[in-house]
Amino acid sequence: MSQTRALSGMTGSISTNTTLVHGARTQCPLLRGATAFQQQQRRQQQLARRLTTAAAQEQPSSFGDTVGRFAKNVRDAMPIVGLWSRLTATGGGVGSEDLMYPEYTRALYDSASEEFNEAMNKWDMLYKPEGSRRHTMLCLFMASTGPGLVTPRHSVLAARRLRVTFDAEIEMDRFQMAREEAGKEYEYVDRPRGSAKDSINLAVDTLCTLGPGLKDGVPLEGEPAELLLKIVSGAFSQYPDALALTQQAIQDRPSRAKAYVA
Repeated sequence: MSQTRALSGMTGSISTNTTLVHGARTQCPLLRGATAFQQQQRRQQQLARRLTTAAAQEQPSSFGDTVGRFAKNVRDAMPIVGLWSRLTATGGGVGSEDLMYPEYTRALYDSASEEFNEAMNKWDMLYKPEGSRRHTMLCLFMASTGPGLVTPRHSVLAARRLRVTFDAEIEMDRFQMAREEAGKEYEYVDRPRGSAKDSINLAVDTLCTLGPGLKDGVPLEGEPAELLLKIVSGAFSQYPDALALTQQAIQDRPSRAKAYVA
């Protein structure tokens, strides 16, 4: 009889401990984190299945194109790997992902040459507060990530408003909202991108509008033109011909006098 009571007690103890363990499983932050990670994995798997379906419907030119696009989209859906891909991509985001302003500025400052930094400092002293470093970086960001989705006129008008309002946050929000709205139809495919020439021309024109306050098509000359050459070519140094393209953009600025008229 005593052995039966002991066995019964042990069974009750085991049942109680199981309940306690189950309760701990729902309360332990570490276990909750593991559950959240599993849920994130399931969401990524579901996204991968949707991407597979989308890729199959596109009728690509080759099997290699299908595999390449699928792998890139799955990579971009992963938080850490996707961020690194956006930071190291030329011209902004990858696939349907857009490079945000903090990511852009961090990547540019990390890779910038001493010549670029010196030119930025001199430009800042020459044209601040309108052409401050912060406003200049915003114009470079719009020129780098906007072409293909946001009209160039949008960025030039933003530079004009900055000279009056000094409200970089508002202009940044306007730009990113316009870019996001235009990019909605490219959720699972590569978004259209402007060429290196498009971005560099826009960078030259927005900075001529922002700092010296030049009207469209008015040329920039002398020391300011030399500083602008170093700034823009340095900001787009991922392109091998960035220096030549920037020189051409500054020289041909008068030919773009009507490029930003509505």
